[in-house]
Amino acid sequence: MNGLLYFVETNAIVLGLTVLIAVRIHKSSRTSASIAFECAVICVGLFTIAGFFSELITKGVIGGTWFKAALLKGLCYFFMSLLCYAWFMYFEFERGSEIASDRNQKYYYAIPLLIEFILLWINLMCGIVYQIDENTLQVVRGPLYFLVYLFSVPYLFIGGFRSAYELIHHRNEISREHFYNIVFFPLLPFIAGIIQFFENDYLAFPAALSLSALLMYMHNTEDAVSVDPLTGLNNRRVLVHDISNRLETGSGIYKMYLCMIDVDFFKQINDTYGHVEGDKALKLVARALQKSVAGMKKRAVLARFGGDEFTVLLEVSYHNEADEIIQKMETELSDLCEKEGTPYKLTISIGKALYHASMNNNVKAWFDAADEDLYKVKEARHSARR
Repeated sequence: MNGLLYFVETNAIVLGLTVLIAVRIHKSSRTSASIAFECAVICVGLFTIAGFFSELITKGVIGGTWFKAALLKGLCYFFMSLLCYAWFMYFEFERGSEIASDRNQKYYYAIPLLIEFILLWINLMCGIVYQIDENTLQVVRGPLYFLVYLFSVPYLFIGGFRSAYELIHHRNEISREHFYNIVFFPLLPFIAGIIQFFENDYLAFPAALSLSALLMYMHNTEDAVSVDPLTGLNNRRVLVHDISNRLETGSGIYKMYLCMIDVDFFKQINDTYGHVEGDKALKLVARALQKSVAGMKKRAVLARFGGDEFTVLLEVSYHNEADEIIQKMETELSDLCEKEGTPYKLTISIGKALYHASMNNNVKAWFDAADEDLYKVKEARHSARR
């Protein structure tokens, strides 16, 4: 009796947790990534419900035939694979990959789900994947039982591998931290899945899934207040906090520059080509900035300051390094525009200010100095065009 009570309580907690997370996600911003994450959480709930009633039939708590037990167990396996597919798509949406933007590729990667769905229905008639003992109602694994995991686990491996590649090549520190969470999130369910496979411990997997979903939701909530949703760069809040910390602790041997960056004639791009193209332009600028400081690691902090303005905090090790990086920002943007074939000329103006002791840790004074230099750069460019 105590075992049954523990079983019911655990499933109730898991289900309640998944419902709460799903509702909270549904009320948040409706991006493609958040929808994929919501689908994954819903699949956790459906997996839990199907597994719960399947176990109750097996334990003899509620009446049921072998067919009902087999059907519920099949739904468990299918929802597990559907969960892995939703999680895989979440990987891809977060990465902004070609799979996420190509409907045909989404269908292509969903083919294993269709095959498994058909196979599980065939299994009800011949038991090639699993069977239900008509006397004990216990699951008996068939010769093709391994397919249950073959149709689901590869989604996590492929998504994790692709995200790990992104992690290695991503230079923005906030983005790197985000991808760490994406890559390592499936580890807990994966370990629990191994335990369930060998020990047949039903509770391990759904409990691990719900706990991982909760941890990922908490991480995403934290991201929402620290990362610019359009470009993936830090937002102003993170930038100011980072600058304050560096001013308090000192930069050691490095000199610190604050660069204020403004997209030239951005309003004209929006008015002529529309806001979708305007957003694309801002993303291109963000990518160019990321590529220009690749290799500097924590010596560079990128942020979208607001609208069409960006800010870069640089710790330079020699006299001309800041000027070299600024030149590289403009070159990288030009190369990206040529590669993407943008129908407009996309350029940026950059002002910079060196931090000096007379500023006395005054962040506003430093921003004002960089902003003033930006104004001079833009005025000089406008004068040159006249």
